[in-house]
Amino acid sequence: MTPLDQVFRHALIITLATYLLAGLFLIVVGALLARLVVRAHGEYSGTRTVTCPETEDYAHVKVDAWHAAMMRLLGRTHLRVRDCSRWPERRDCAQACTWQMARNRKA
Repeated sequence: MTPLDQVFRHALIITLATYLLAGLFLIVVGALLARLVVRAHGEYSGTRTVTCPETEDYAHVKVDAWHAAMMRLLGRTHLRVRDCSRWPERRDCAQACTWQMARNRKA
């Protein structure tokens, strides 16, 4: 083997090792992010009972759990109602009940 072949072989091994480590790093980070999203989705899924600010009566609401999980991934808490027992009559409400769900995460 010539010295040039040895240098090429050494560079190839370093390049492959770098790609392998980068790939493993991306897989680990992706798995951790997926775990966070799945946990947050589980935390926000389901039906909750809140007091409707407009009618001051109880309402059963479902949170958009995937949206809440993605917002959690970005470091924010932003909830939006996906379904409510007061709908369709009050479909255009301001969703001011979400603060109750943020406070009482799973009821």
